[in-house]
Amino acid sequence: MAGPGAAATSIPLAGGRASIAPGDLQRLLLGLGLATAMQFYTFDSINLILPDMAGAFGASRDEASWILIAYSAGLLLGTPLSSYMARRFGLRRYLVGAILIFLAASIGCSLSTLLGEMLMFRAIEGFAAGALNFWWRGSVYLFLVGPARSAAMMRISVMLYAATTLGLLVSGFLVDHLSWRFIWVIDAVFAAGALSLLMRYYPRAVIEPEREGAPVDVLGAVLLGIALVALEVVLSRGQIDDWFGSPVLTAFACVAAIALMLFVVHAFDPGNRYPLLRLSLLRERNVIAAVAIGSLTGMIIAGAIYALPEYLRGIDPQPRSASQTGLILCVYAITAACVRPLATVAINRFGQRRMTIFALACLILSMGLFSVLMTTGTPAIYYALPLVVYALCLAPLLSAVGSGTAARVPGANQMDAVSIYMTFRQLGTALGVAFVNIVIANRESLHSSRLFEHLREGQANLQATLGVLSGAAVHRAGQSTVDASATALGLLHHLAERQASVLAFADAFRAMAIVGLVALAFTPLMSPPAKKK
Repeated sequence: MAGPGAAATSIPLAGGRASIAPGDLQRLLLGLGLATAMQFYTFDSINLILPDMAGAFGASRDEASWILIAYSAGLLLGTPLSSYMARRFGLRRYLVGAILIFLAASIGCSLSTLLGEMLMFRAIEGFAAGALNFWWRGSVYLFLVGPARSAAMMRISVMLYAATTLGLLVSGFLVDHLSWRFIWVIDAVFAAGALSLLMRYYPRAVIEPEREGAPVDVLGAVLLGIALVALEVVLSRGQIDDWFGSPVLTAFACVAAIALMLFVVHAFDPGNRYPLLRLSLLRERNVIAAVAIGSLTGMIIAGAIYALPEYLRGIDPQPRSASQTGLILCVYAITAACVRPLATVAINRFGQRRMTIFALACLILSMGLFSVLMTTGTPAIYYALPLVVYALCLAPLLSAVGSGTAARVPGANQMDAVSIYMTFRQLGTALGVAFVNIVIANRESLHSSRLFEHLREGQANLQATLGVLSGAAVHRAGQSTVDASATALGLLHHLAERQASVLAFADAFRAMAIVGLVALAFTPLMSPPAKKK
């Protein structure tokens, strides 16, 4: 901390705390950024290398998606508990503990030999990430005010996009040249830097002193966890097990509905003084807007980050390697890092509601562009445009929504409003992958039936095509006539299935554009900016 000689250049902290020297503030922000960058790096790396992990565990695309869902579920449960845990253990100790737990879970992920082990460690990672994701913003709001707060948010955001870029490039290289298990080694570097800085420069703080000694809402956490897990099982297995035609899925759906209803009743119970989520704040228009926009955009962002690498690496008729896919995707992260400083200026100039509308319009447009480009033979460079538009959404979106909704709630309830906003945003993230998989599975079935029906109607063309393929098999591979006919039928079936998958992924991005339109409908609930005198 700054000595007396630095008083003239020190920066005052919020809440009447001692001031901090600019150099110490930069080290504090770097520590917060490194801790959260560890989470961002890992999240984007896993999305890129998911096909390789699926192969290592012998899992289908649907089963492998649980590696993402388990992390999101842990993140969702960890977010609303972050305030209590910070009060219980102290904010600095809680952050240090979360970093160590995240690192330990990362080591467990790298050593996992079974899918079940991986899911367990990913859930632990997600739970620890809840603290990092919640308190990097919370720390900035807790300690800084005015221009210093905005500048700090911008700097850490740029660091996070840089971490995303690093994850996309490094994980792609490691997968293609070594093994996906090495991606977690970088987490140790992030963790070491974050721990050394936070343990020295993180100010001591008392979180919500009026709730000192308040118990954790164990029942609320258990009910929310049961509802989430049961719902994810239904959404992930529904298409495979015939939804409510399966007694097991019907039972899980009933469990999810009952647990969710009990959670809501428990949250509104007058005897529950410290609920996990203060749902009574949903009477506030800004909180409703935060919940709706946060959850819906969370679905789109998670779904898009999952679907695009899956398409480029496994569905596109010209599949890309992990390194090639990482190079394509890092366009959005680099653009977002460059644009983020301008987003702060734009939010101050035009207000949070207008910038939220702009961000959602960019999100809808980018999803629409992706759906159009998902055709046979699209050059990689063509994906740059929707990725840049997508970045123009990400750069202002979270800041504009957060500061324009939950941050508008009066001070006594502001932390609760932020907790609700971030929890529902993580709920959208947890449901986004399942939503995309449901859309893809349904549309694949529809397009397959239509394609094969079209082939049956064009018998003459079909026979001609099979003749050409059979002839090629006979002359080039030396197959018999019978084997050549079987090869031709198999190849035609494979091509039809591939085309059905291409069309299904395009439909998934159209569906996400529609979800964006629904989110846009909630922007009028955001309070307009205060008129300047």
